Amino acid sequence: MDALEVERSKAQIESTLLEALKDNIISQDEFHAMNPKDKEPGRFYCNFKVHKKHEHGQTPPERPIISGSGSLTEGIGMYVNHHIKETGTKHPTYLQDTSDFLRIIEEINDGPKGEGNQQ
Repeated sequence: MDALEVERSKAQIESTLLEALKDNIISQDEFHAMNPKDKEPGRFYCNFKVHKKHEHGQTPPERPIISGSGSLTEGIGMYVNHHIKETGTKHPTYLQDTSDFLRIIEEINDGPKGEGNQQ
């Protein structure tokens, strides 16, 4: 992303935030928290999985990483996350963590606990 595109993106985000502020959708504090004025683009990099098997002389497999820390949209992401946190746990496919997933799989494997299916 070149410098002109970064500035264009900042201007578009700021314009949208100003409109939301004017329409009382967000507060002044929220506007300042999401304003990308002093931010930079996100960063993409790879960590090499040196512990994985690979041919001698060849590059080991990579793990691609996109870092949004300090990026143009970091504040917006935090805002959205804050506002959807509770809603995100209400849908039927929500998984809290690995333990929750394992409990669900165990229930599926055990089958229904009806009168004819008790162990």
